[in-house]
Amino acid sequence: MSDVVCFMLEPTIKFQRNLRRFVFNSKQQIPCEDKNYHNAVALTDDIIEMPNFKWAGDGTQPWDHADIRWPKTCKHCGYAFKESDEWQHNLERLWRKVGTDEEYTIKNAPSGAMWYADWGTWPGPDGKSLYVKLPDGVEWCIDGLATNSDKPWSRTGVPPTITARPSILTSNYHGFLTDGILRSC
Repeated sequence: MSDVVCFMLEPTIKFQRNLRRFVFNSKQQIPCEDKNYHNAVALTDDIIEMPNFKWAGDGTQPWDHADIRWPKTCKHCGYAFKESDEWQHNLERLWRKVGTDEEYTIKNAPSGAMWYADWGTWPGPDGKSLYVKLPDGVEWCIDGLATNSDKPWSRTGVPPTITARPSILTSNYHGFLTDGILRSC
């Protein structure tokens, strides 16, 4: 893997709608061949501006089940969803890459994206929870507990030019964050 230069994201007042169908593990009659449960998400083109939005609950809202954009089958195995399976309408905030017009949801942000999460539970030295998208797609809380310790990673620098120690280890990535650059081991 090549080096990834980190960049900051800032929240916008815009949200993108997604429609999700899934089946809880405990309700599955037919197990999913590929995952622990049947699941599919359809990201719509609907962009909603909500300047005074405050997160309350899980971010889901009721939505008409007759909308043809609802997923019909599990994206992993093709299971056909039943009317009694779960329906979830979500609004995902769009984030802007600082200094550009590029916008992403956190899920769709490229590796190297860095953002402050007001929902984070691990405040760093500046009192905020800082996250970065790793090359394997994991949303890593830089201020959380290190994978090889019961202590948080150390974080120095000013975002996005951050250095964190010790190394980063997920199931599909091992590397370092040094001066705002993700470098694989």
